[in-house]
Amino acid sequence: MAIASLKKGFGKTKPNKTTNNAWKTITWTKVQRKVFKLQKSIFQAAKSGQDAKGRRW
Repeated sequence: MAIASLKKGFGKTKPNKTTNNAWKTITWTKVQRKVFKLQKSIFQAAKSGQDAKGRRW
């Protein structure tokens, strides 16, 4: 039965199809700004010894 289920394709994941249009609609400057702020917050938390807060971010 295990062989039959493999032949039917159970357990196989289909690749996600993303279009380039979705990536083009992202405002990358806002994303970069948000990532930078998060990195800065994580650094400050780690520097001051607040490891849990840094992991949470």
